[in-house]
Amino acid sequence: MQPRGQRGPGDYAIVFTTALPLPAALVRNLARFSATHVYDEQDDVVYADTASVAVHAVMPGRREIRLPGRFRVRDVIAGKPVSGATDRVTFDVKGPVTRWFRLEPAP
Repeated sequence: MQPRGQRGPGDYAIVFTTALPLPAALVRNLARFSATHVYDEQDDVVYADTASVAVHAVMPGRREIRLPGRFRVRDVIAGKPVSGATDRVTFDVKGPVTRWFRLEPAP
């Protein structure tokens, strides 16, 4: 038997709720518990797949997007390279903005 809070082979956890929307902090913590990568600690909208990350941010402030590995990053909208090999992207938000980044495995 596994200690409480620990999962072993074949274990799973299910969360069912009719209370929507769930607070973003709760969703992030549920993602962490399931070993899902968390890109952003803010309450931004994040769309991600194996080749890109898009972030829609409304509140002003600094953003740090943590990537699930090291990537060459290119800003899709600006058409400019961001980094040759990084595991995070940072940018400042002054007003509502959507940023879209193309990811390629770093050499």
